[in-house]
Amino acid sequence: MKKIIYIFVCILIAYFFLISLASILNSIIFKNYIKPKIENERSMLKKSLFNELSDIKTRLENFDKKIQDKELSVSNQKNPEHNEPTIESRVAHDFYSRYSFFLDCKNNLNPWKPDGSMPKYDVNSYKSPAPNSTHQVYVTRAILVYFPIDKLSHFQHELKWLYRSWINMQTYEPNKWRTDLIIFVDKEHENMAKPDIFFNQLNCSYSNQRTSSKEMPMCTLINYKALADRKLPQEKKEFDYNYLLDKVDIYSSKNEDLKEFYSLLNANLLSYSYLDSILMAFEGYEYFKKAGYDFLIRSDMDTFLTPMFATWLPVHCNNFIVGGGGYSSEFNRKRFRRIAQNLGLAYPDAGGLGSTWFSTPDQFRLVSYLTLFGMGYLANEEFSETERQGKLGVQLWPDWHYGVLLLYGQNIALNHLIGSKQLFVVKLNDLIDFPTANTQSAFEKLHLHVYHGEDLFSKFLFSLGRYDNMTVNENDENSSQIKYYALRMALESKRLSAKELLTKFNNDVLVKKN
Repeated sequence: MKKIIYIFVCILIAYFFLISLASILNSIIFKNYIKPKIENERSMLKKSLFNELSDIKTRLENFDKKIQDKELSVSNQKNPEHNEPTIESRVAHDFYSRYSFFLDCKNNLNPWKPDGSMPKYDVNSYKSPAPNSTHQVYVTRAILVYFPIDKLSHFQHELKWLYRSWINMQTYEPNKWRTDLIIFVDKEHENMAKPDIFFNQLNCSYSNQRTSSKEMPMCTLINYKALADRKLPQEKKEFDYNYLLDKVDIYSSKNEDLKEFYSLLNANLLSYSYLDSILMAFEGYEYFKKAGYDFLIRSDMDTFLTPMFATWLPVHCNNFIVGGGGYSSEFNRKRFRRIAQNLGLAYPDAGGLGSTWFSTPDQFRLVSYLTLFGMGYLANEEFSETERQGKLGVQLWPDWHYGVLLLYGQNIALNHLIGSKQLFVVKLNDLIDFPTANTQSAFEKLHLHVYHGEDLFSKFLFSLGRYDNMTVNENDENSSQIKYYALRMALESKRLSAKELLTKFNNDVLVKKN
């Protein structure tokens, strides 16, 4: 009897053990496999519903706009004197009516005025130097670059060769023109405390602040902390994109006015490598206006300025100039159109727009805001977590690749401003961001960019010391060829110490302009 009871108790214990084990296994399976799948499906359904609702909203807005346009047309027929078209009556997300000053020019050199038609231009008209009459006017320009100070040793040589080409360019510049070099860098980083930091030896300083157009050219440091290092609150939520487009005061200096904009950036872009190279252009606005710059140039550091740049200005002082960008494909062009439609944005399909900009401070503020908005929207709505983490590598290139999110965001922004006829964008891919592995003349290009590859000039071979035994003199037969011009600037920046480069700047530029 005892044996039977013992067996019964063992069976009972085993039964309860198996039930407990099954419950634990159920919990593990649900937590690790079923729940994530449910959450993923819920997220996808939520996003799908959001896109469908956005699409319905856009269609309703377009329908409402057609009714308004029809009413306006009837009204204009009755009142012919009111027939002059306005941007407000033509397009949603109208920035011109809110900030018409972004088309103003400080120097007023042949400004473009919107007339309701798509602006057209002849690229050849942008290949000539500025008229001699402008040489008698004080013109101030600034080259903007972002320097990741945590990677000091990696980027130092690139900034030095840009600095060397900056010096060389100014030897061809009219005496009354001023071109500053502005470097956005974190003042509080430990590398900035090093006594031999090369910025000091180049006289690139936080105290160099332009207060007059007559001051000598200078190298200015602007204190800028990368957004990811600011440790601001991150909140994943549903964003009101129409509010961000139409209600945020883009030109405000108040943190409260830009709170929702920074929420979008903090929630979606902190891991994106090139975020700060655009955000610095947005945040530098107050200084740009205070300093009174006529023009700004946003550039990467692995670039060279040329003699042609020294005497060049856009045909219209309020042009927005870009170089070329190789990111367009048939697939992403269709996708951009659908995205623009969801947001109620114009999309004329202007592709291949590069990330080097040349324009006024007011236009920089607007375009940088809209580019960052586009980047935040795309990261949140059009890329999966797997894509954002880079786990797919370049498998989807060139159709859809997170690594060029900056160019995608800019594409959305500029296409709307082009299609809604609010901005006169000019693409000069044969003059700006021109590749250094080339034998054309450096005197016929504005701005040179070092791309990937091993053909001369290659930044990878330069960093490996493969050019150390080469010599290029200014008077050599081929020295004006782009690849040799870039090589000469880079080698001289490497062979001259930072102090020697500063001496060259003082002797070649400041003495000339005094």
